[in-house]
Amino acid sequence: MMKRVSVKRFQSISIRIVATILVVAINDRFECRSIDWKQIPINSTTDLQNFSLNFKENVLISNDTFQKIDDDDRIVKENFQNANNLIDFWSTINKKYYHHYLSLLNDSIVLNQLIDGNFCDDNDRIDLDLDRQCLALLKRTLLDPLQNEWSAKLLDSSATILGSGLLSGTFTNYGDFDQCLRIQASIENHQDFEDNRLTRKSDRINFYGQYCLMSFGLRKSASVIDFESDRSLRNLIELKDDRLGPHWRRKFIQNWIEINQRFRMTRGICLPSVCRAKFVENLFRKAIELLKKFELRLEYCQTKNQTQFEEWLTIKISLSLIIVFLLILITSGTLIETLQVERIKNQDDFDEQIWDRKQSILKCFSLISNGKNLFDFVEKRNEFPWIDGLRSLFTMMLVLAHSTLSQGVVELSPISPFQHFPDNFHRYSRIVSNWYLYNSLFLVKFFFVMGGFLVGTNHLRKSKSGLNRMNFFRFFMNRWLRFTPSFIGYVLFTSIMGFIGQGPLFHTKIIENYLLPCWNNLHWHLFYVHNWLDFSEMCGFQSWYIGVDFQLYLIAFPVLYLFTETTKSRTKIVWMMIVIMITISYLSVLFIFVRKIHGIPYFISVLYPQLPVARKGFLYYWTATYNHLDSYFIGIALALLCCRKSPQLNLSKISIDRLLFLSLALMLIGPLLFAPRLKSILGSEENIGNLIESYSLLDVFITTLSNLISVAGISLFFYICSNYWSAIKTQLSFRFLSNRFWLPLSRLSFTIYLLHVPINWFLIHQQRHPQSSTEFELVCRCHH
Repeated sequence: MMKRVSVKRFQSISIRIVATILVVAINDRFECRSIDWKQIPINSTTDLQNFSLNFKENVLISNDTFQKIDDDDRIVKENFQNANNLIDFWSTINKKYYHHYLSLLNDSIVLNQLIDGNFCDDNDRIDLDLDRQCLALLKRTLLDPLQNEWSAKLLDSSATILGSGLLSGTFTNYGDFDQCLRIQASIENHQDFEDNRLTRKSDRINFYGQYCLMSFGLRKSASVIDFESDRSLRNLIELKDDRLGPHWRRKFIQNWIEINQRFRMTRGICLPSVCRAKFVENLFRKAIELLKKFELRLEYCQTKNQTQFEEWLTIKISLSLIIVFLLILITSGTLIETLQVERIKNQDDFDEQIWDRKQSILKCFSLISNGKNLFDFVEKRNEFPWIDGLRSLFTMMLVLAHSTLSQGVVELSPISPFQHFPDNFHRYSRIVSNWYLYNSLFLVKFFFVMGGFLVGTNHLRKSKSGLNRMNFFRFFMNRWLRFTPSFIGYVLFTSIMGFIGQGPLFHTKIIENYLLPCWNNLHWHLFYVHNWLDFSEMCGFQSWYIGVDFQLYLIAFPVLYLFTETTKSRTKIVWMMIVIMITISYLSVLFIFVRKIHGIPYFISVLYPQLPVARKGFLYYWTATYNHLDSYFIGIALALLCCRKSPQLNLSKISIDRLLFLSLALMLIGPLLFAPRLKSILGSEENIGNLIESYSLLDVFITTLSNLISVAGISLFFYICSNYWSAIKTQLSFRFLSNRFWLPLSRLSFTIYLLHVPINWFLIHQQRHPQSSTEFELVCRCHH
């Protein structure tokens, strides 16, 4: 029977590999080109033996055990076929590695080429001295880590090579970020080092802890899967070769290949601050040179004294000035209103009218006025009070979806912050109640229906009262002035959250992809056309909604203009335009699905987060304006029906209740129609590659039907509530929705929608350890 290497043995081998390469590096002499490297005596074998004696009881296997491994005892065989050309990667993982590093240990010329070819120029003398100091400190750390507090903390702060949970998808291990940065030491060379060959006797090594994040993954050239190419998606080969070992091992390899398309394996390591990032990266790259399909990348290194976002100095200064200016306005406005209130109480004689006119701008920033407006429960409400409760509930549900199972905030990150990825996603997606969070499109459709309904009713009410004269420029500016102050505040808030954060993922190289679009593409955002940009070019993935809403508002101008005067001819044109817009929306989506020009389909990418970001799918099926013409113009149609002069349908109380029940049933059923998940529930789950390439017209029909049913339920609910409110307002549920305590939350819903994503993003990147796939685990705890 073929021998099998256990996970524990594999971990031991891997630890030995890394330890060996460090010992190789620190035991060779490092002088520049004037020295004949071939004449230098090699003492690394002795050092390796000492190192093995210190650690063989805990983590390393002995040489005798290594020699017993035969050619058949490998984790993956060399004849591994059709798995993205990974033959070189998966072969020789055990025995050949040992012989490779043994030969490297006895060949100082290789090390000479590594250092001499990169660092021994005349201008790099200082860098060479730092490299000597780095190697001296690493040698002391490996040979006797418990001799000094700093060496013990260097090892203790570094993540283990494999870590725990790897087989379940925990590909990130941060180590101890805070402990590493707190390390500080000063070492006299002649006192602390028995072997002074690596450093000069006059040297005094002063250093801090330096935290580095290193990632491992397949080279891009190793992957032949082009998920985003038009109609040329390739299948992921299902591994069925019995020689790869038992089923769980083949499944793990298969999952790793898929996940590598999006996230790389990442480890945090703690090094002395004298170790240059380029030097360390080259050492580790040399160590894994046999893995030709394997790529190592040092994401960043930082110490506690290094300032983040140094190249953002201009933005930081501008942001600080804006914040100071806003604080002055808020303070001045609040003080002025406080003084005004005191004068009114004291009945001082002053011209209140002139005071208000001069100070009206500052009073807009007053905390007193804004607090009163926010919590004003006496002010006359609109004629649809149930909208306040409904808007608040759907806003909270959308926040819950984005904070738990549908976390788009990590789409641009090259590093996975999750543990058990994507196992937890798949496990939670099989819980039916969670489908409302996965398929959150019905929540978006609700807000577009509500937006069209409110725009239509407000416009028609003003037109009937003679207060609204249709002018496109005024129509445009009303919307622009409503959105822009809030959006600028959102950009400022997002930038502040990025600058004040600290953690393993709060580094310029990791988070700048999220922050840069807010400033580089600010002109696109202020004209509200950013929803047509690539996913990575938006300032927050949720901001696409504002762009779509703004464009739909402008597209609706002709319809509202023609309906101002309700002549029969104009009414027919208006209804024809509404029907055309709704038809365009659904035909566009069907065309994209049938022609398969969207890369990864939306309904697949949501359920399989290990896939790379579905850029085309996100644009063509989600953020493109035509996708939401149906919801917005259905909302306008409902407004026209609500405000028409003809009498309503004469429905009985029972009929109204039945229609309400039907609308709720449709809203509940729509999100459950998820074609891939329905297949898995029925026991016919497919390979991901096959699912992407060969989804049928039935899948397209089910997905489109889900959208239709959700919109139909929402529309029917709006129709009943707006036209038959007097018949249902006494019901307990509608008394709950129309209660005044919803007013503050309803008024803040737009702000909550904008800010909840950067807050969630901030919390995720603040973490010091891999987290569950649900940030707050609110949903999953209910099912444990």
